[in-house]
Amino acid sequence: MVYWPLKDVTDAGITLFVHTAAAPGPMLSEIRRIIRSVDVHIPITYEKTIRDHMAIALWPSWMGAMLLGSLGLLAFVLASMGVYGVMAYSVSQRTRELGIRLALGAQTSQVIHLVLRQGMLLAVVGLVFGLFAAFGSTRLAGSLLYGVNPSDPVIFVGVTSLLGLAALAACYFPARRATRIDPVQALRAE
Repeated sequence: MVYWPLKDVTDAGITLFVHTAAAPGPMLSEIRRIIRSVDVHIPITYEKTIRDHMAIALWPSWMGAMLLGSLGLLAFVLASMGVYGVMAYSVSQRTRELGIRLALGAQTSQVIHLVLRQGMLLAVVGLVFGLFAAFGSTRLAGSLLYGVNPSDPVIFVGVTSLLGLAALAACYFPARRATRIDPVQALRAE
């Protein structure tokens, strides 16, 4: 579909919408030729396809969505780095304890499980509080959304799963590093 406002000689203006079976872009020159064959004095001031016209009209909304999406991605990365930093610090503070456990015969899988359990317990508590806050704010978010259900279960499950996987990865790497602790060095560290 082509959106085509035309101005006539009385400057009242005419808008012409042309529906085409083919792609509208290449049809613009053909439509211009047909209008010129009717009257060469009709000034054509604006010719766009509906897609181009709507792209201009929706650009501020699209840009706002891109900005909010980018900020959301940045928040996700920062939260993952924060969980990793807390877990890395926790492992470094527990170097002596983990070294003693390894010296007494603990398997690496047991040490990984211990560190993962501690980190994931904190992550699950954070995810539960986050879900309650998200469910509580659905009425506010509902007034800001168009055509989207603010309490969509797929979104809630997907985002919670994504954050849970990010927390698991952020806890796993310090846990793997904890298994590389030399028990002798850990005992001499203090």
